[in-house]
This record gives sequence, structure tokens and C-alpha cells, in this order.
Amino acid sequence: MTETPDQPSAGTPRLTSWAIDSRVAYVDLGDRVVVLALASEAAMPIALSGTASSIWRAVDGGQSTAEVTAEVAAEYDKTVAEVAAHVAGFLDELADKGYLHRRV
Repeated sequence: MTETPDQPSAGTPRLTSWAIDSRVAYVDLGDRVVVLALASEAAMPIALSGTASSIWRAVDGGQSTAEVTAEVAAEYDKTVAEVAAHVAGFLDELADKGYLHRRV
């Protein structure tokens, strides 16, 4: 049996996929993405540019960390190994701040 991300074999952890939280509004301005967490009255918008905006754009509600990493690596003509730690760390940071949520 071939293992897929949706149906891993017994004992194999499922891959984390990412989704933009439903309480987040954002606008893609081309050179940057401006994001606002609507759940907090004190929230301030954040502007994502460069690789941060690329990572945000790569999250489309079902992409795994590996898929986001591959997309960002291809966009910047880098290897997956060169960007993996940065992408994973930034995804975790966005989740910790409530902009994204993990789906396992």
C-alpha cells in the first residue's frame, strides 16, 4: 500500500496542513500582504513582504508545510533544505499569533 499525506500508514504522523484563520482579513497588494486579526479590538495590521508574503500566499487552506516550503523554494530558486527552517518557523509564528491554524 502506498502512503499518502491523507492516509498515512499506522504509526506515521499525519502531515500538518495550514489554513488562514476565519477571523483574519487580508489584502494582497502585490508587493506585500497586509493582514489583520479581527478577533481582537486592539489588533494592528501587519504588512508581510518578501519571503513572508510568499509564505502567506502559499497557504491556501490545505497546503502542508512541505508543499509551502517547496513553493517558496521554487519562487526564490533555492533548495528546500535552504528555506525549510525559515518557512516552518514563520508558519509556527503566524499560528502562534492567531493568523493561521494547523490542521493535522
